Amino acid sequence: MKVLIVTAHPASSGFTHKIAAAYKKEKEEHGGEVFVMDLYKKKYAQPFLHYEDEQTESKPTAAHKVIQEKIIWADEIVFVFPVWWFGPPAILKNFLDQNFTSGFAYKYRTNGMRKELLEGRTARIFATADGSRLVYFIFRFTASMRWRNGVLGFCGINLLSMDVFAEMFKRKSACDRERMLHRVTERARAYERATQRKGVRIPH
Repeated sequence: MKVLIVTAHPASSGFTHKIAAAYKKEKEEHGGEVFVMDLYKKKYAQPFLHYEDEQTESKPTAAHKVIQEKIIWADEIVFVFPVWWFGPPAILKNFLDQNFTSGFAYKYRTNGMRKELLEGRTARIFATADGSRLVYFIFRFTASMRWRNGVLGFCGINLLSMDVFAEMFKRKSACDRERMLHRVTERARAYERATQRKGVRIPH
């Protein structure tokens, strides 16, 4: 299995990166190929969308082709990020806006029906938050619906799981952190047979 892990935390010492490392280690130990993409690295930098005429002014960045090639390469995409203002960081939202584009991730047929272009891939989400467990227990259901239906499912990607680790500000003991990472490795260990994918062409 080929796994793309997308992280979106500005601090290299953040727990987000420990989650990514734990998932990567477990997958590689079972024969998987893993690529970690830190959106705060300069080579993946993409400006926010800004144009008046999409056809003439919306030009792909140098990172655009590299990122889309990695999305095509992956059987599974794992998103790891902190929850800010009850949503993902702006850099991750921009990642979706810039790269999950019409003609690449989905397209509309002449009859107006949508065709998903990233079918056959799976996804997992790990998010960290400081709020109460009760609040984020409820949040997980609404956020999962958005990601499952409005983002990933819109492109044909099947979201397998969404884990939200709440109350991070007080779960700092080695024991607490180990329990959370154990959940991560359990998710990585769960074998999901990748379905046969339809060919997807990267538009030029």
